Amino acid sequence: MNTLKINSQSLALTDVSYLIKGHFYGEDDRDITVVLDREDALDLIKEVDTSHYQEVTIETEGEYFYVTSSVNGSYLIVENVKAKDGIINAHEGDILILPHYVPQEVREACIDGSAVVIEFALESIYEKLVELIEG
Repeated sequence: MNTLKINSQSLALTDVSYLIKGHFYGEDDRDITVVLDREDALDLIKEVDTSHYQEVTIETEGEYFYVTSSVNGSYLIVENVKAKDGIINAHEGDILILPHYVPQEVREACIDGSAVVIEFALESIYEKLVELIEG
């Protein structure tokens, strides 16, 4: 697992959005899955040009969602992380991105079997500055 330290969730999500929007133009064509809460998933969907995909499936009921972009499969799928019975579904992406706010139970179930896992860790720049100054 790779941990990416961030100091702003909104800036990190802007970059994730840019990554998904440019997936068809990027050099890496592996499937990308991002776990997002409902609000962030809806915000991302508004920005993605779905005309690039042959198949688009969007679920809006739930608390946390897999947003999966596939270049080779030409699909964009937004689906509830949990099945109707409460079990966490397996995701389909080769690359998994997890924001810091994803609950531990969801995080653990999602990570299983992913080739590349990138987890955001929220870090305060102020705290780091103080730490460096105090030496």
